[in-house]
Amino acid sequence: MELQFKINPDYIFLHAINQSQPNVPFKKWEDFTNRIWEGSKGIFYFLGGYAEYQLYLGKEKNIEKTAKKVEIIFNQLRKSKEFQRLVTETEKYKLFIEEQWQENKENVLKLIEELSGLKSPDKTIRVYLTHPKLKNGRAVDNQTIAWGHSEDWKNYSTVYLAHELMHIVTFKKTKNFKVMHALIELMTDNELRIRLNKKGRYFKEGKFNVGHPYLRNLEKRILPYWKEYLKNKKEKNLFDLEGKIIKVSSNWKIK
Repeated sequence: MELQFKINPDYIFLHAINQSQPNVPFKKWEDFTNRIWEGSKGIFYFLGGYAEYQLYLGKEKNIEKTAKKVEIIFNQLRKSKEFQRLVTETEKYKLFIEEQWQENKENVLKLIEELSGLKSPDKTIRVYLTHPKLKNGRAVDNQTIAWGHSEDWKNYSTVYLAHELMHIVTFKKTKNFKVMHALIELMTDNELRIRLNKKGRYFKEGKFNVGHPYLRNLEKRILPYWKEYLKNKKEKNLFDLEGKIIKVSSNWKIK
């Protein structure tokens, strides 16, 4: 499995403009987006995504007319210093991510196969990067990841790229997404992180809580089964363990 890190300036910009305040890549970004808003709320909604734009259709019903305006303004925005700074800082981030992944990938891919009991697919995964000060992390499909995040602790990006890779490995094969997601977090966010950094504990890294809060109670219920899986490997892979958890969890009251 190979990761191919990519930069798409338009995607970087549209991801940034879709962030809610106070999430900004740099100090002057808020003023920049406010100017777009003040120039035309319809165009701002259009840039923010078609779903949001539809909310504005009561006042601006001519989509084709607005789309033409957006194209003109978007070409102007591409030349702005804010747009250029956003892309430049993301390109710098790309170099950092590539270096970290190259340093860790051999060990990480080996650990992924060892911990999951699953073979990594022989293919190239595209990773589209966004500004590191704006949170982004998801497997878009079975060969594409969107990623951008501050480096909250050592090898943060490597661990969460492994997390998204596991979503790709288990893509369309999982029987219960919530259970599988919890297992992926136990495997990557926790066990992989600890092994990679040679220190740490589950669910906490320094001042940071690790993993999605909505999965925490489920993960703590699963944890003994996960530890037993790591110790004895009675279940040969993550799908087998998922099946076991689905059976034993039928009476669990997990909020």
